[in-house]
Amino acid sequence: MAINEVNLIPFEFLSRRNSIRHLYLWTGCLLICLGIVFGVYTYQVRMDLTSQSPFKRLQETHTDTGSIVAEIKKLQDGLAQVDKQQTFVNTLTKNYSYALLISKLAELLNDQTWLTAFDVGNSQTTSADTRLKLNGLSFSNEYLGNFLNNLSKDPFFKTTTLNSVREMIQPGSKETGLVKLIVFEIECTL
Repeated sequence: MAINEVNLIPFEFLSRRNSIRHLYLWTGCLLICLGIVFGVYTYQVRMDLTSQSPFKRLQETHTDTGSIVAEIKKLQDGLAQVDKQQTFVNTLTKNYSYALLISKLAELLNDQTWLTAFDVGNSQTTSADTRLKLNGLSFSNEYLGNFLNNLSKDPFFKTTTLNSVREMIQPGSKETGLVKLIVFEIECTL
């Protein structure tokens, strides 16, 4: 036996190194096989998506479009309903602020006439006009006439109609005794 044929490395060390080499080899083979399987699967999925028939893609697009159109129609119906409600509210109030209305009435009232109630609503004659109904009291017909003239002259009020007038006697203080009051109802359109 020659010296170059003698192996000085222990057998256990060589067998372990050989086992580790086999483990790396088979792990590499397994990873390559898994990579090939994954690649084939990805290729088939992509080919399946691109090879869909145009009819099927068109049908899916039609279904999606139909649902979007239905949703848009629903939103348009809701907007139309809101527009109708807004038109109705604008018709009722003619975009007049109640503060402006009360301020205008306060300017037109005299010291001897006062309001007990007022009602703002739709006019029975035309739906475009807003009706204002005023109820109140006055100390005399002259003061009531003055208030009625002020209402008629103001451009804020289109028409002014005196619906009813009646006298009412109220007990006053001890000095004045009985007080005669004029109860009135006026209807205006804005």
